[in-house]
Amino acid sequence: MRTIQSVLYERNKKDKAGIVKIRITEDGKSSYISTGVKLQTKQWNARTCQVKESDELDYEQLNRIIEDKLKEVIASFTENIIAKKETSFTGFFQKVIDRQTNHGTKIKYSVILAKVEAYLAYSKKKDLTFREITEDTVYDMRNFFLKKMENNTATHYLKVINGVIKKAIKANVHNYVRHPFEGVELKKSNKSVPKSLTAEQLQKIIDVKLDDARLEKYRRAFLFQVFCQGMRVSDLKVLRWNNFSDNRIEYTMLKTKKQMSVQLNDNLVQILTPLVESYQKKDESIRETIDRLSTSKKYKTNFVFGFLDNEEFSCINEKNDFSKLGKELYIRLNKKSIVYNRNLKVIQSLAGVKTNISSHTARHSYASLLLDSDVNLYTISQGLGHSSVMITQHYLSNFRSHKLDAVNSGLVDRFRM
Repeated sequence: MRTIQSVLYERNKKDKAGIVKIRITEDGKSSYISTGVKLQTKQWNARTCQVKESDELDYEQLNRIIEDKLKEVIASFTENIIAKKETSFTGFFQKVIDRQTNHGTKIKYSVILAKVEAYLAYSKKKDLTFREITEDTVYDMRNFFLKKMENNTATHYLKVINGVIKKAIKANVHNYVRHPFEGVELKKSNKSVPKSLTAEQLQKIIDVKLDDARLEKYRRAFLFQVFCQGMRVSDLKVLRWNNFSDNRIEYTMLKTKKQMSVQLNDNLVQILTPLVESYQKKDESIRETIDRLSTSKKYKTNFVFGFLDNEEFSCINEKNDFSKLGKELYIRLNKKSIVYNRNLKVIQSLAGVKTNISSHTARHSYASLLLDSDVNLYTISQGLGHSSVMITQHYLSNFRSHKLDAVNSGLVDRFRM
């Protein structure tokens, strides 16, 4: 971002005097153009960037000189903008996408560009040039986004768009006298306190009677997340039978690339039983069937919970490489989580649980239930697959404060004042 303003340039603070210069700041670096006006420090108003009213000098004439020079500098940059007025923002954005080496980032940026193009279609425009992007454009775009998505998502999209504009400025593709995002406040909503289920609430989810097979499928997926050390939904969706080995679940977390190894406990076996029974041979236990599926050429690469169709998403290989996943499939992959969360809310309602739950509630619940059982932070951190205990401390900060509140209340109740 570039800023242009008049300043009193003092070479030596001890002299208490200097020359008024036009300062151009861009990417943290400043350059100066002299106005020729020399002043004492006391004669300069740093807040208004003007010469102070005084009987000692013709301050009005000096301010005109400074203002004329400022306009001249600004005009020089304006000419540069006009010369490049036909540069396409969407075209440059596509080039930024094409240069991305991370496939996930490339897909995410493509989705954002598609939203920009949807905004253009809504505005009945074929393209958007850098010259056309003003502060008003940014606000219009944000209002359009907010009709389609939550504030935090819209803010994230705008931050990416802002980043693309910064890349264009840095590459000297385009320059602005006033950056279109300069007056725009991009703040995400205060994150709501992460929700977790109490032991009683989790038991209600387990016990509630569900006649709908679809809801039963999602309940089992949610409970699997909880009892599989708070497995993220992104990892659950791509869990395959070949991730099971010797009564353990071995997988690499998509988010952090950390290797995880979870014991195939009895609760997990019970959750998986309906998914395995149709493959079970006579006199074969569920654990034995799972073990057989994990090495079967026919079944080992199948997705366990059926969030993803095995053939449709066959482009995701066994190492969960998403590089061949196109934009359309990427969008459909994300929609699976949306559908999952909608069904979890139905289950929540049927179970009479007031806490709003989502797929991520399973992870928070796993952590908070361990904390309530006085499990130490290091062990919880290992279970969640965090890279450090500090992350876990931040993750559980709210839960810890609730626990301290309860302990303190218990102490207060013991004494009368």
